[in-house]
Amino acid sequence: MLVRQVVIPVSPSELWNALTEPEEVAAWFGSRVEWDLRPGGQARFLSDDGAVRGGVVDDVVPQRHLSFRWWPEGDDGSAASQVSYDLEPDDDGTLLTVTEEPRPHEATVEPQASLRTTGSWTGWDTRLLRCWAAHMSVAAPVAAGGRAVR
Repeated sequence: MLVRQVVIPVSPSELWNALTEPEEVAAWFGSRVEWDLRPGGQARFLSDDGAVRGGVVDDVVPQRHLSFRWWPEGDDGSAASQVSYDLEPDDDGTLLTVTEEPRPHEATVEPQASLRTTGSWTGWDTRLLRCWAAHMSVAAPVAAGGRAVR
């Protein structure tokens, strides 16, 4: 399991839009997304490098929680994973917790080993923060890297 937590200096509503609106997602994620944001809704992710992933939305609580499963298009289910975004108000903005864990979508596939990482910044974190720096013109906290929580 991969877990990332970061405080983004915006309201939960602004962060929710960045995580769910297709135009906003494309700005920081490096993929276009087409999805129906309701439980059972279909999703499709089209990467800038041509890779395509299918998906399904599992759970939606606007401005608080989004959970979806995704997998490479044409995959037998063995490379599927579940991604969750959890948003909590914080004194400095919004605490975003991103969790991804292997979650095969066929019962016959054995679960993959878990890996839990916390605390270090990745390219994903940096892209999201840069997007917010440009979008919100709030360079100071974002340029300093936001605040990694765990």
